[in-house]
Amino acid sequence: MKRILRKISGFKSILLINVITLLCLSGCVNVYKNYTKPEKLDPEARKFLYEIAERTWKYLVFSAEESGIPADHVILRKDQKLHDADYTTLTNLGLFLMTLPAAVDFGFLEQAEKDKWLQKILVFIDAMPKSKGKLYYNYFKIKNGKPDEQLYVSSVDNAWIAAGLKVASKTENTELQRLALKLYNDMNFSRFYDPKVGQICLGYNDKDNKKSPYHYGILCTEARVLSMIALAKNQVPKEHWYKIYRALPSNWDWQRQQPRSGVRKINGDKYSVGYYKVAGTRIVPSWGGSLFEYLMPLLVVPELEIAKKSFGLNNVRVVKLHKEYCLKEAGYPVWGLSPSSMPAKVGEFKYGEFGYGELGARGYPDKGIITPHASVLALEIDTLAVVENLQTMKEKFPAIWTEYGFHDSLDVNTGEVAKLYLTLDQGMIFLALHNYLKDGNTRKNFFSDEIKKKMTPILARERFF
Repeated sequence: MKRILRKISGFKSILLINVITLLCLSGCVNVYKNYTKPEKLDPEARKFLYEIAERTWKYLVFSAEESGIPADHVILRKDQKLHDADYTTLTNLGLFLMTLPAAVDFGFLEQAEKDKWLQKILVFIDAMPKSKGKLYYNYFKIKNGKPDEQLYVSSVDNAWIAAGLKVASKTENTELQRLALKLYNDMNFSRFYDPKVGQICLGYNDKDNKKSPYHYGILCTEARVLSMIALAKNQVPKEHWYKIYRALPSNWDWQRQQPRSGVRKINGDKYSVGYYKVAGTRIVPSWGGSLFEYLMPLLVVPELEIAKKSFGLNNVRVVKLHKEYCLKEAGYPVWGLSPSSMPAKVGEFKYGEFGYGELGARGYPDKGIITPHASVLALEIDTLAVVENLQTMKEKFPAIWTEYGFHDSLDVNTGEVAKLYLTLDQGMIFLALHNYLKDGNTRKNFFSDEIKKKMTPILARERFF
């Protein structure tokens, strides 16, 4: 290109540059296949999505019926009655905080009732036992907030309750806004940071004050929201973002494939880049190759719009590859591989990690366990395919569709359905529907203020390929 431009001077050179720019912008020169807004749905399809949202909200209300705090899961017992767990996790509670204003948007909850409920939860959180840095223990009783005996402090789960508090702070109720902001501002993530590797550890056990030797070292996982929050709070150095691997070092020979690696420099920040090739397509891998790892951050971060040449592009490619693998290569009637529960005997709880392994560095196995939440997370990427997928699940596996929305998973090999609901997965379904149907309002409530200011330029200049 430079050689051509040297031979053209003045106006002709400018004209050529403008023509090339217009071609690129119009998509005629497909240098990057960026995210484009999904096609509009017909009224019946939108009605179906609203029905999923309404039924899912019914589940979320039921999960919190006893104490106002959502149970970790609800399971069908042998007597055909539902039984909820007596504990929950930080991420469950963080997502639930986000669902309250979303339910008001949908018209499922009155504003006054939302404020009353929010106040109860914030007071509950404020009274919960805390570790140093005003951080929370991951597992706790829903009746009194008492942590389990492990006293484990999870970095990523603390990030997701922080995200919930951030969204809650956007309430119009001044008193609640102050309390939510105080709880959010008090949290200090610096204790998780390991300066030796520049990454954040998985957590620590408060009994012996021993940090996990493992780190969130891959950028394409749900833990990237943790890094964004810690950076926005100025509790980790800026270089932390560039110490997280896009693809793991090529000499780590246990991974699925040897990545094509290189080094990139942006505004003085030097970092390693790399990618896998899957079915002839370049992608930056996650750990397990599950849609949850790639897409959960879309609930709160507008990556499709502002990270078009990194996460946005990667997520579009991953959804396409994931869908094609399930429907064509594996021959399944539906798609959506992610960690989820598994079909089991009535009253039993089984859980597993599943994915399209080729998309992951380690790669979770595919055992034919399909979970609806993995598909719904892709709603803003491939809308028509997601709606069709959910309708097919409902038609071919009718036991998965209930008055509380979708059961957690199904086994395409046997046709069995896991007759339980996980609050984590139901929360993701509800918020993904809210973002699609209500103009990204959950994202807007989170991605604001210092997070937006800090992360927008970083995400905008990120390049994966």
